[in-house]
Amino acid sequence: MNNIKNQKGGTLIEVIVAMLILALLVTGLNACVLTLINSNLSSKDLSTATSNAYSLIEELKRKNYSSIVSNSDIIKNRFVRTWTVTTEMSQKKINVTVSWPQTSMKHKIQMSTIIAQP
Repeated sequence: MNNIKNQKGGTLIEVIVAMLILALLVTGLNACVLTLINSNLSSKDLSTATSNAYSLIEELKRKNYSSIVSNSDIIKNRFVRTWTVTTEMSQKKINVTVSWPQTSMKHKIQMSTIIAQP
């Protein structure tokens, strides 16, 4: 028969402490992963908004000069794109603002360009 005192192994308290340390590590990693996911989504939204603003500016540059006027629209039911056109001498200054999300308009980017009359 083996004597219980001669057996090697961890006690119940050591196992509980190890599980507690592991739980703390997993909780910390979970918080890091959530932050990373939210950061990735914010970057995607910023990239989409910038692309939408730039594509509008390119579209307005291809239009007839006299048909360039202020307006707004909604992109993908998420982004509100607004552009204002001001005329100074023979130039039109275009300011484009893209805001999101559509309900609170918490974030926004702005771009501007000048188009000269041909």
